[in-house]
Amino acid sequence: METYEITLESQLGPRKGILLLNVIGKEVTGTLSLLGFDNPVCGQWISGHHLRLLHHLRTRMSDIPCESTLELIQGNLTGTANTSKGKMPWHGRKLDGKIPADKQEQKP
Repeated sequence: METYEITLESQLGPRKGILLLNVIGKEVTGTLSLLGFDNPVCGQWISGHHLRLLHHLRTRMSDIPCESTLELIQGNLTGTANTSKGKMPWHGRKLDGKIPADKQEQKP
């Protein structure tokens, strides 16, 4: 599991969150935690440093389907979230294998 601290530059200002990615071959799954919601993500690597993710951006007021195209170079993530409401830039950085405590799986 890879962990990224991200910022989505929304129309209402920057929104900070966490992106957890599990990569198996070219397939990618994970969770985008943003605005108090955990949004499942799925996608795939489309070239050496680029990946495409399908996910939703949930808020208290809406649930917006989204396709994000991201570039990952040396732990730095940049890209664009494309929605029916417009485009929003992303940026972030890989955390050194640390999953925030509130995103770790709880063991019984």
